[in-house]
Order: sequence, then structure tokens, then C-alpha cells
Amino acid sequence: MNNFLSEPVNYIKIYIVLSLLWCAFFYVDKKRNRYLLIILLLSVCCEIVTSVFNNYPKIKHGNINIYFVFLDLLWFLIFYELTHNKKRIVATLLFYLVVCIINLEFIESGINYNLFIVGALLYVILFIMENFHQLNVENLSFFHSNKYLLLFCPVLFFLGLSFILGFKSPTLYSTKMCFNLNVYQLINYPINITYYTLMNVYMFREKRKSYV
Repeated sequence: MNNFLSEPVNYIKIYIVLSLLWCAFFYVDKKRNRYLLIILLLSVCCEIVTSVFNNYPKIKHGNINIYFVFLDLLWFLIFYELTHNKKRIVATLLFYLVVCIINLEFIESGINYNLFIVGALLYVILFIMENFHQLNVENLSFFHSNKYLLLFCPVLFFLGLSFILGFKSPTLYSTKMCFNLNVYQLINYPINITYYTLMNVYMFREKRKSYV
């Protein structure tokens, strides 16, 4: 048990499980909240399968690829629920599915980094466009709303993880930096903590609003 807790990555896994339990406890029944709960459940399942089958590359890589695809799709669906331009989201989602098929069949083998990176960048582009739209219509209250918090939840996570995965270099990932952490850990830990904390704050605020 002490060895388990001595690894920072295991603290992240525990925090993901706690985030799932937290959001389940404060759950308010809305479609976007269902998607969010599925994202958390997906994250927990991915961590479990990856840990159990760590020595079986095909299963491990397939599990991560499935996680990448469904994670991006679920965030697109949340975006669809919360923003004004539904057609743009549908077009983006269909484009992403085509990219997934092409990448899985013809481009990458093993872990398909491009699945995550393309989906992440498409989401960030949609997020920026939505920001500009809300500014143009002078809807400044949108930026203080819980909807905006939910849309913002994955932005830093997507950007940070895309930056890491974009190099596709295990040697770079394992390069030691400071505090005895390698490059992957140094970037991955803070963005994961931020990502799941924002989800927790969002769901708590949703529950609090339901009492008003």
C-alpha cells in the first residue's frame, strides 16, 4: 500500500475515482450532465483496464484508442447541448469520425495519438469561435455561467496533453526535469488535477442551483 501511494500517478487515479463519486453524488439530471458522468466513468474504466493489462500492448493500446475517440465525441456532444450553432458541431463531429476511421485504418498503429490531438484541436477551435460569438452579441453573462465553466473544463487538458502526445517520443516523455518528475508527469499531473477539479466545481454548482 505504501508503494502504491508513493507513486504520484496513483494519486491521480484515486482523484479520478473520487471525482466520479463526487459528481455522481451531486448529479442533476440533464443531458449534458449525463455525458459528463459518462466521461468520468470512461476515464475510470480506462485507468482500470490500462493498469490490469499493462503488460499486454494490444489490449492496452486498443483501450486507450477507444478512450480517445469516445472522450472527444462526448465533449462534442456536450458542446452541441450548450452552444448556438448546432450545424457547425454536427459537421465537426462527422469530420472527426472520418478522421478517426482513416487514421485507425491507414495511418497509425498501436496508440493512435492523432485521434486525441485532432479531436482536441477541433474542440479548442469551436471553443474559441463560441467565445467570439458571445462577445459579438455582448452576452458577457455567458462567461460567468456554469455552462461556460463546463465548456472550459477540457480546454487546458486538451492543449496540455496534445502538446505532450504531439511529439510521439517516449524518450522525450521520460526525460527527467525537476522534482524527479519526467516531462510527461510534469505536464500531465497539473492538467489532470485542473481538469477533474473543474468538473467537480461545475457539478457542485449545478446541484446548488437546483435548490434555488
